[in-house]
Formats: sequence, C-alpha cells, structure tokens
Amino acid sequence: MEYAEADRADSSNNKVGHAVLRGVDSIHPIRSFLRFAPFLTKPAQADQEARTSAGKPQKANGSVSAMKYRRLGRTELMVSQVGFGTCQLRMTSHQQALDTLRCGFELGVNIVHTAADYGGAIETVAEAIRTAPQPVYVCSNGWGALNSFEAQFEQSLALFGRRDASGKMRLDMFGIASVEDRLVLGDDVWGDQGQVPFLQRKKRQGVLRNIFCTTHGSPSFIADLIRGGAFDAVMFAYNALGHHALSYRTPAGREHEDLAGNGSLFELAAEHDVGVLLMEVLGGGLLCESKAFGDRVRGLVEAPAPAAPKPCASELLTHLLRTRPQAASLLPGTASVAEAQENALAGHQPNENTDHGTPPHLQVALDAMRSTLCTRCGACEPLCSKQLPVSWMFRASDIERTGAMTFETPLGHHYFDLHPESEVAMCSTCDQRTCRCPTDIDIPGQLTKRHAEMMALRRLGLTPGATRSFNPAAAPQWAVQLMTRTVEGGVLRIALRNLGWHGWHRDMTYPQVRVLCRYRSGTVATLELGDDVPAGSVMHCGVALPVDIPADQVSLFLDIRSRDGGRVELEIHEGSE
Repeated sequence: MEYAEADRADSSNNKVGHAVLRGVDSIHPIRSFLRFAPFLTKPAQADQEARTSAGKPQKANGSVSAMKYRRLGRTELMVSQVGFGTCQLRMTSHQQALDTLRCGFELGVNIVHTAADYGGAIETVAEAIRTAPQPVYVCSNGWGALNSFEAQFEQSLALFGRRDASGKMRLDMFGIASVEDRLVLGDDVWGDQGQVPFLQRKKRQGVLRNIFCTTHGSPSFIADLIRGGAFDAVMFAYNALGHHALSYRTPAGREHEDLAGNGSLFELAAEHDVGVLLMEVLGGGLLCESKAFGDRVRGLVEAPAPAAPKPCASELLTHLLRTRPQAASLLPGTASVAEAQENALAGHQPNENTDHGTPPHLQVALDAMRSTLCTRCGACEPLCSKQLPVSWMFRASDIERTGAMTFETPLGHHYFDLHPESEVAMCSTCDQRTCRCPTDIDIPGQLTKRHAEMMALRRLGLTPGATRSFNPAAAPQWAVQLMTRTVEGGVLRIALRNLGWHGWHRDMTYPQVRVLCRYRSGTVATLELGDDVPAGSVMHCGVALPVDIPADQVSLFLDIRSRDGGRVELEIHEGSE
C-alpha cells in the first residue's frame, strides 16, 4: 500500500466506534494570558464587545454577561467552563464550521478538542482561531505507530503552536486518543520509544506544555491514569443519562465504560491536581434535540408522543456545571451557530459550585428516556431467541436518527447489516420472547418501532443498506459507492465508500481526489477531502449548495487528477462502482 495506507486504514477502521475490535498566529504564553482572562473585562476589547454584544444575554443592570473560566488542574490554564468538540464539523459546510467556531470564540469559548482524523476539522479550527478575540487552547491528539504519532504532533505544533518569550514554538496541549484502544490495538504507549515517553521528551525540550489523553475506559482504568502522573489532564465521558449514543457492548475480557462510575473520578482528579475535561455531556445527541442536525425520523412513521419533552442543551450543561465543579470544561459537540450560541451561553451562567441534585422536571425527562434508550450493556443478547445483536441494533438506530455521527458506525455494524432489509421486523413475529432488559425496556416493542423508522430512512436513501464485501485484489483502481445522501439547511451531506484498490488522497503528490457537484453541466460546488480515504473505507462530509440550485437535481462526480495532467471522472449514484 502507498502513502502509509496500511497505517491510515488501521486508524480509520479502528478509531471509529471506539475501536470496535477492542477520533498560527503568535500569541502570548499563559503568563500573559492570565493578565486579561476573562477577556471581556479588558478595555482593549471594547470594540469587540460592541460588535458581539447583540448575541449575548444581558444582566439586570444592562451590562453584558461573560464566560466563566476554571483552572485546568496543574496545567494552570484558565479555560472556559464550556468548550467545543469538533468531530461533527465534517458533516457541515466549511463556512458553517467556521461560523460555528467564531461564534463560540466571540462568546468567550477558549478551548476546543480536535484531531487529525476529524475530516478536516483540525485545519478549520486553525483557520478560525486566527481571528479569535482571545487565545484559544486546542486539545489535539494522536494515535498509531510512533512515526505517525510524531507526524500528528508536528502538524498540531505547526497549526497551533505559540512563540514563547525566547521565540520558541510551543504547543499548549497534545495527547493520546482513547488510551485503552491504543493498548488493545498494540500501540506502544508506555515503552521507551512509546507515545508517553515521546510526549515527556517534548515537555523537557520545552516544545510541549501539557500532556492529556482521552479515554472511554472503565472507572478503574481512568483512575490509574490519574494516579499515574503522566497526564496533566484527562478527558472522559460523563452526563446525566449515564451512557451516550456511541456506547457499545464491550467484548469479553474488557471492562465496560461506566459513566455513573466515572462520578468517583472527580475528587480523585482534584486530589492529584489533574485537569478534567468532559465529553459526551449531551449523550451524543440522545439527551436533547440537535440544532445542527434534525430528528430525521420525526413524521416518517406514526409514533406516540414522548412521555416527557427532552431538556434543552443549556439546561443540561448548566446542571453539570453546578453539580460537577471539579470539571474544568464541558466539551459538547457543536456544529452550527445556533448550537454555538446555546452551548457557549450556558458557560456564562453563574454557578454556586454546589450540588443541588437533579431538578424534578429534568429527572422526569431522564426517567422517560431510560425507558426507551438502551445502555448497550448486552445482558439481553444471550437471551434473544432469534440471536439478534440487540445492543448494536439500538446503537445503529440511535445514531441514524440525526445522521450527526454516522461516521462512528463501523462497517458491518450499520442497521441493515444486523437485521434484514424487510418490511416486517423480526421482533414483531417473535413467538418466543425470552429477552429481558435489566432496566425494563420493552425490547420487542422498541425494536419493532425502530425497524419501521430505519425502513423509512432507507426508502429515502438516508441510511445505508447492508455493507458490501470488499476484496481489494479483485477491485478496480477507482470505484465509488454512494451510501447516503441528504440535504438540510442548504448543506448536502454524503457518505461515499472507496471500493477501488487505490486510496483517495488530498495531495496532488498522488492522484488527487475531489467530489464535484454539478447542475446542468456546470460545477456548482467542489468538495475537498478532509482526510485520505483508504481502500474499502468511507468518507462522510458536507458541502454548501447555492440557494438557487435544486438539490435533488445535483449530480455528483468523483474527480481524480494526477500531476501529469491526467484526469478521470466517475459519476456517483447509489450502488455505483
């Protein structure tokens, strides 16, 4: 394979779904930053305040409220108590992604999490922070063999490094993605030439300030990371529901991620002065309605009204800020200006840093959700008379409801890989209902309802059919399959699978691949790859269409160009190769 294709294939196939086999301008260093954080109170920012105050809440005396900041453990960084996750930005247009980030920065957000495999989000973040009214701390991370890991570090240093007083470029934060997965997949994390020693050397050299990691490990695994002393900050999942859209049944022999159990980690982190960053705070879209991605199944099938309305994002974030003061920053995935405003403004709210418990109306909503949302514990699967992978069916259908994170469903685990594409749900004809749920979910009833929803999405081309088998040895050089296509808010979102033996690359050094959107023989939009796409893998992306172009009449073409002027075009349609 060319261009480190095997290594890219490993990261693409194993990062998704938390490794199912087991995601600049020179500015002042932190000493200078502390002089003007929070930034909105400084006279030098008066013009900026005037330009952005229209979107900010007003206090009773008419003054503009401001973002609140918290200390990120021993890093000594003062970070906004609400930051942004960026993995969903690949599903929006480039301009919407920029507008989303810039809106948050104007409202005081100064910390974001991103990664090199977020479909180009890392470059978008770098572009957005160039005009930010205050320093922005970027938590980027890497994975894989050390040469690949080092390349990811150098990329982040080039994009986000700051010059210190001596003129040396330094990176505020860099970390290891999903440490537990790195160990399962055989990455060298702790060895002499491993990822942790590499980052420690960079700290000693003065090139890196702080080391962090993300993890979906068990509470005991995370506790060991906190006690170990290698990490200045840790990012783990926590929310009011107790699980999230990407939760999955852990393979035998591995401890399960336990969000409720993660509650024991806050005091431990404070004791060791390790900064805490929280992800999945909105449950990956389970806990509230998305303002960037609509509920795609609403109205497609008849369904009873929910037992209780979902809470809004700001209410959930404010609740977490008040009940978990040890968390330095909450990092919800944010993919539209409306979401940026709501999420960031939750960080403007005062909190007394006291646990007042869960408000009654929020508890009612959570109880209603728990009666229908699977935790993916897998306890029911050995009991199923039809031997269905029940927890994975719940997971796939949860993710497909919005389409916001379809890139987190591994090939072979889409809904119609798990259940036949038929009008009748297998659960609806079951006469041996032996399955039981520890939380009393009506499994046959829920899966019958969800199957009707998935069939409705399938008829509209919004969810893929069963995954095709792929043999690169028998594949042509260039081939493409359109897996899904949808348009919302003027943004065309597509999922394309590379069914050729040749990887798709962004760089003209190799044949460069782009996607052309055409209407009446004219190109109306061009979609650049956010990541390289290895053979057999899938790319998920979004592009804005001109407002006067009927989206259903736009044709898609794979545009392949080489340095010598050669060019190949393939028309893309569902099932095409």
